[in-house]
Amino acid sequence: LLREFNAAGLVLGRDGLFHAYPDGGSAHPVFSVCNVLNPGTFEEPKMMQLKTRGIALFFEVPCEHSGKMAFNTMVGAAHQLSLGLGGKVLDGERRPLSACALQRLQDQVHECEYRRELERKKSTL
Repeated sequence: LLREFNAAGLVLGRDGLFHAYPDGGSAHPVFSVCNVLNPGTFEEPKMMQLKTRGIALFFEVPCEHSGKMAFNTMVGAAHQLSLGLGGKVLDGERRPLSACALQRLQDQVHECEYRRELERKKSTL
């Protein structure tokens, strides 16, 4: 895991989660990675011996960055990690992530950002 996380540019945070940061060095991660097994965190000294059933990649919407960029970056990293680890990319229901499910998730991100923009415009009137 640690080798693949490093290859994906992920950094272990003080919260025990791995985070992807934009090239600009923002204090806010683009997305984060947790262990699906309790307690959900990682400890660097134990990473070489860690065995897990899976990892989860996530980001909050609305986010500090473009939701579209965060989503695309996270999906790309998920595929990269699955190849490197010999795993599968699954959706929130633990089913293989289909093109349809991927589009549905992308639409949800766009809808949330659209609502956020509408609220921002309303507040400036």
